[in-house]
Amino acid sequence: MENGVATPMQATGALTVRVEGDSLIGTLKMEPIEDAPDRPATRLTAKFVTGAVVFISREMASNGQGLTATLISTYSLEATGDTLKGGVTREIEGYETAGGGSQPISGKRVK
Repeated sequence: MENGVATPMQATGALTVRVEGDSLIGTLKMEPIEDAPDRPATRLTAKFVTGAVVFISREMASNGQGLTATLISTYSLEATGDTLKGGVTREIEGYETAGGGSQPISGKRVK
C-alpha cells in the first residue's frame, strides 16, 4: 500500500512442489526484501492435474494496528519445459477490495 493505493510488489523467491496423493503441495519462500521483515514460507495447495494448475494459499495478515484478516492468494501457473508462467490474485476474506487483478508471475526450474 502506498498512500492508500494497492501497489504491486516485485519480489523473487523459490517454489518447491511435491505430490501427495491427488494433490500438489507447494512451499513458496520469498527472498528478503530490503527494509522489510523476513516473511515465513507460504504453503500452497492444488489438485494434481495436467496443464495449468491453480494453487491456493490462506494466511493470516495484520495491518500493524491490531486488525487481522485472512489473505487468500490464488496462483494460476503453467509449466512449459523449464519455464513457469502465470499470475496471482489476492483478496482479503470478508472485504470488498480492489486487488488490482492478476499480477504476472514467471520463473525457471532450478536443477
